[in-house]
Amino acid sequence: MNNRLTRNALTLLTMIIALGGCRMSGPVLAPTPEAMPVELQQLAYPLQPGLNISISVFDNLQQDETGMGRLYAPIREVEASYLPVILRDTLFESGAWGAVRVAPVTDTAAELQISGTIQRSTALELSLHIQARDSLGNLWLDRDYQDVADASSYEPGSRERYPFRNLFNRIANDLLLVRQATSKAQANNVLRGSMLRYAISLAPQAFSDYLVSNDAGLAEVAYLPAANDPIYQRVRQIRESEYLFTDVINEQYDAFYQDLQKVYPFWQRYSYELLAFNNRIAADGSMSGRKARSGSWDATEDVYKTFREYKLNVDELRELVSAFRSESRDTVTELEGNIIELNGPLKKQYQQWRDILRRMYAAERGE
Repeated sequence: MNNRLTRNALTLLTMIIALGGCRMSGPVLAPTPEAMPVELQQLAYPLQPGLNISISVFDNLQQDETGMGRLYAPIREVEASYLPVILRDTLFESGAWGAVRVAPVTDTAAELQISGTIQRSTALELSLHIQARDSLGNLWLDRDYQDVADASSYEPGSRERYPFRNLFNRIANDLLLVRQATSKAQANNVLRGSMLRYAISLAPQAFSDYLVSNDAGLAEVAYLPAANDPIYQRVRQIRESEYLFTDVINEQYDAFYQDLQKVYPFWQRYSYELLAFNNRIAADGSMSGRKARSGSWDATEDVYKTFREYKLNVDELRELVSAFRSESRDTVTELEGNIIELNGPLKKQYQQWRDILRRMYAAERGE
């Protein structure tokens, strides 16, 4: 009796998979032949002047309220922070840039701000929309990037190989092409525009006239503060304090990334196996046909085991997301001799720090 129930349960699970129960929204694509590897273009030294990059946590386009959609919800939230870290590290490896940081929110005064939307993400394929703008509003990138998984990344012993490395290499290479086409004078204007935008955010009355809009809607530097302007010098010091805090925030993103490495690659592998099985069932045309060819329930039991491990990994990821979202480590940092302690989610800590800097500046100006 128990064996019959077990077989019935396994049959039901396999039928669910065959009908697409483990699919994301939209059709599951069959694995395609591996594309040629995309080599990351690397420079021995950053292009001068070096431009800093801020990458905000990605948005999610996928909104699936079905049962399986809710199961994938923690994965989507994981990837919103996980993928920007991969992009950050790829850009750093290219050697073409200044500091590259991940931030919980958009930095409106960034020298180069990158935002991303996860359009589709499974163990088989990844699709992102990436946009990059500089401080003057010039659009560097605004395009979709798609990649299919490198199947060899899911083989035993290949944990260190990320399946969608080609996609991030393409993004980095495209940004490098734009940077190489940007003159030194243009890059210097981007630097000036970034600092002036930050100055305007602190003291709009003092600095709003320094940036003007042209007919194309882009910002232009009208003129610069005097080199010895004490207000402007103070703005630069405060900006540096914000950069240092963002570096501390990135240490938390790094810790989160390392924690995910204990679970996420395994989730990807189990998910890949389930999706590949689903595709094989679809190719066979019917479950009965596959059963007749297999001659046993071993394959079905393997699927059940894979699904069980998959679900355990999802549960672990959900716990990691919950901890990172609501119980991020307290951040203790120094601001001009004073110890500042911030707590809560990173987005909240980041906003708290910005508020502290703005209040400090306003108090110094007697505002």
